[in-house]
Amino acid sequence: MENTPVRGTFNRLFEGELQNVIKCINQDYESNRDEKFNTIQLIVRGNQTIEESVHEYISEEKLDGKNQYQTEKYGKQDALKFIRFKNLPPVL
Repeated sequence: MENTPVRGTFNRLFEGELQNVIKCINQDYESNRDEKFNTIQLIVRGNQTIEESVHEYISEEKLDGKNQYQTEKYGKQDALKFIRFKNLPPVL
């Protein structure tokens, strides 16, 4: 809907911003990647409410053993991987 009064309405209503974070456990190192979103994929099975599903979506995943995170400066490290919401859209 280019060149109309409603141009950008979808993004204004439904677009948010999140950050993918990997944080080393034993080193002072954190990797962040910002990303815009207009949908999120929630796991419904096993959760009683949407709030529980969102909590699972942003919960930490431990990267260790054969699944360690490779840093440029410190080599392979145990780390936590999680999502941090930066800006939530008006309609979520």
